[in-house]
Amino acid sequence: MTGELALEVGSLVLRDGLLGCKTVKHRYNLRITLLSFSLVGKLAEGADIHSLRLQLKKLLAESIEVNRRMTETVTALVKGQETFAAAGQPLPNYEVPVPKDSPLIGKSIGELQFWQSTGGTVVAIRRGQTVILSPGPYAELYGGDVIILVGSPSAAEAAHRLVTTKE
Repeated sequence: MTGELALEVGSLVLRDGLLGCKTVKHRYNLRITLLSFSLVGKLAEGADIHSLRLQLKKLLAESIEVNRRMTETVTALVKGQETFAAAGQPLPNYEVPVPKDSPLIGKSIGELQFWQSTGGTVVAIRRGQTVILSPGPYAELYGGDVIILVGSPSAAEAAHRLVTTKE
């Protein structure tokens, strides 16, 4: 052994001319290897330790920038996958219960302008053990009904607000 030469730069460690390799586990279970190479040859050739340290700092800075860009790219890919996965569902549906004291009781879907008010389309109403499929604009809502609609999560939230907001 040539003595203990150690230089720690960020998460990389240089010992006896060998640069350690740091692998980080990204939050999306992506493993990224930052940097790995040997400086033994350069040390044996009598390379200047100071210039090697500067080179190492420069490489580390470049590595950090590359890792930042990779993280942004992975994040964009994951978000894109989530968007396409949601679009891949045939019809994402939501259930919105109608409270027994809702101001909408006795009003029809058409009278409420349900689609215009929420952006969601009512595909069924569950009333007790009965399911009314494709109820149409004349179907009235009653306390305890469960509206089944297709649309976005924001349409489901708007429908919930519609059935619970007091006039």
